[in-house]
Amino acid sequence: MIFSRIKAHVEKENWFAVGIDFVIVVVGVFIGIQVANWNDMRSDRQDASEYMSRLHDDVVNLIETRRWLVENRGEQLERLREAVALIIGGDGDVLTDPQCLALAFNQSVSNPTDDIGTLNELQSSGRLSILENVKVRTGLQDYLLARARSRDSQRQISLVVEPLLRAYPQLITVKSATESSLDNITQGSFTCDLEAMQNDDAFKNDLELAYSHFGFHVRDNARISDSLATLLGVLNQARSNQLEVGSPP
Repeated sequence: MIFSRIKAHVEKENWFAVGIDFVIVVVGVFIGIQVANWNDMRSDRQDASEYMSRLHDDVVNLIETRRWLVENRGEQLERLREAVALIIGGDGDVLTDPQCLALAFNQSVSNPTDDIGTLNELQSSGRLSILENVKVRTGLQDYLLARARSRDSQRQISLVVEPLLRAYPQLITVKSATESSLDNITQGSFTCDLEAMQNDDAFKNDLELAYSHFGFHVRDNARISDSLATLLGVLNQARSNQLEVGSPP
């Protein structure tokens, strides 16, 4: 309709009316674009609020899922430290069963699960930028860096560190298969020849290498746990702010 009016005004050479019609068209297009932009912004804010809630739940679940294995690896590192003191430092004459078990599983460096499903979705869809909370975005970026470092470290350790159980079967032998207390998981029970280990320079070299790299593994996963705790803190704060103001964070 507007274009018919413009045509009629042009035919009558009513340029003032043509100018008014042109302004009406431009203003109408501008308003239409602005309304579309406002709708998109409102939709993004709603989506961001939903993503923030899902991120919070994912992080809580991930922290709990990782807890047992992270603690177990820390205990294993302590048993390895004790074994190194006995074998290399000569601080004692008896290896306990937990210390021998730690030697047998020296290459148990698979990372505890570290995926955040909602974060993966945001990355794959290219929508990470809709999260307007700077602290949350920073927390996510810090977590991704810690995770990348841990994954790279795990790959390198797997390539460098020799499984002592396989490399030195005469020093670490399988005694029996027993069930652990966690869901009746079966694992080996081992016997370690402490005196032979103390007199085997190649074994001691590989043990020191294994111990140091296992320490890297535990440290890297501690960084992930720390970054998850920090991320959960900023997500909790964002949720608190949202409740106070009654709008998406």
